[in-house]
Amino acid sequence: KKTLDTLVAAGYFRARIDTLSEFDKIAGGMVWAVTASAFAVDVNIIFEENASIGQRIKTGEGIVRALLQMRCPHRIEPHQIHSRIDYPAVFPVIQWLVKSVIEYREFTGDTIRRFSVSQFQKNYDKFPEEKQTEQATIFVDQVSSRYMPRRQFKKVRQCSVSNQGRRGRCNSA
Repeated sequence: KKTLDTLVAAGYFRARIDTLSEFDKIAGGMVWAVTASAFAVDVNIIFEENASIGQRIKTGEGIVRALLQMRCPHRIEPHQIHSRIDYPAVFPVIQWLVKSVIEYREFTGDTIRRFSVSQFQKNYDKFPEEKQTEQATIFVDQVSSRYMPRRQFKKVRQCSVSNQGRRGRCNSA
């Protein structure tokens, strides 16, 4: 449960699908994480849903080779993935993979942000909200002071109970 929640939190939403087998969820999530972390691995990992046992073994071996090339600090064997999933062994690997995916996303996000700012600065000097001259500030202050709220109706005197007939005239002056 914790392993699948970690994958979903990282962005692998296929782990939520109830009709998929545990192998399809875990192995698919691991293949997704290897791909999404953009490590240059020399392994051809082909993942198919509802695969035969031979294809599962081949996928598990490909995942293990990719993890070795990525220098994953946690060791895992193919049989811990393709047969009955060994969650205590798989969970730290998935945590590490998710961490590498998040680091890659942060790196690419920062890179894209810097690139977009540089492209913007090629065409414009500053952002519009940064361009505020002293003359504009003076004008805004003048307009604000000119249109300050002013009270139009003031209570001149209190009406007594004896002046009930003129109450409407007493309230406004």
